[in-house]
Amino acid sequence: MDTLTTRLDTQAARMAEKVDGLGREAAENLHAAASSVRRGGHQGAQAMEGYAGEAATTLDDAGEYVEKHTVKRSMAESRQFLRRYPVETLALSTGVGLLAGIAMHRMLHSCAATARKNAF
Repeated sequence: MDTLTTRLDTQAARMAEKVDGLGREAAENLHAAASSVRRGGHQGAQAMEGYAGEAATTLDDAGEYVEKHTVKRSMAESRQFLRRYPVETLALSTGVGLLAGIAMHRMLHSCAATARKNAF
């Protein structure tokens, strides 16, 4: 049992590193896009320059957000939220589960009714 837990922890750490790596790559691409928009905005008309600046700022902000929010940080924030609001989290989880169950129930009955109609 101990080795299984260790393997799962190792796999989870590897997956988190890959996701964080993709996040860093996405952030770099967002910053590069922002620079490209800024360069294009400076070469364009005056009216477009303001829009290009706003778009570049938004892209930079998105890049910074992606850089700051790693998997480990998100997991830590989730745990912190669960500890701070256990009853609310349980109620929300129950509601989501109930809605998912109702949706699955309707979908399965709809498929079964269609199959019975087509069988005859």
